[in-house]
Amino acid sequence: LRKDLRILIDGIAPAVQFRDDLVNRLQYSRSSQRGNIRELLTTLEDHQAWLSKGAQGRPVPDMTMVHDLEQVTIEHIYPLRPTAAYADPRLEKVKNHLGNLAFFSSNDNNDAANKPFDAKRDLYYKRNRVIMTRALGVLSEWTEVEFSHRQEELMTIACAVFVI
Repeated sequence: LRKDLRILIDGIAPAVQFRDDLVNRLQYSRSSQRGNIRELLTTLEDHQAWLSKGAQGRPVPDMTMVHDLEQVTIEHIYPLRPTAAYADPRLEKVKNHLGNLAFFSSNDNNDAANKPFDAKRDLYYKRNRVIMTRALGVLSEWTEVEFSHRQEELMTIACAVFVI
């Protein structure tokens, strides 16, 4: 069954199509996709231990932490509504894309609101329980370069985790 399903998926939706769909369809600006974004990000987080050990064999989620998707909120690394002093036209174009999204508890997200990256980094990212969000705490800035690296990393991880 797995072999036949893999052949079918490769023919209809190869990895490049999967990546393109993640980039082009899973955007925060599409409100119908927000639940899917939460599901994707939390699933990728669940696989961080497996990924850190080299991602060998079938994907193995860490079942010691459960994410209540009703309590998980999507965090914009570059703010959804930045103040004029921190607005960046290059990041405005991609602020709703996966590379600019992380997840928080609802309380942290309300507190972080539309603060600039350096404030959120020091107050929320560095000490976050979520490994992928905590990784943002080591960055000195958030520019289109960091966005591109994170976007590519998320796509690579998604392709490793979502296999048959």
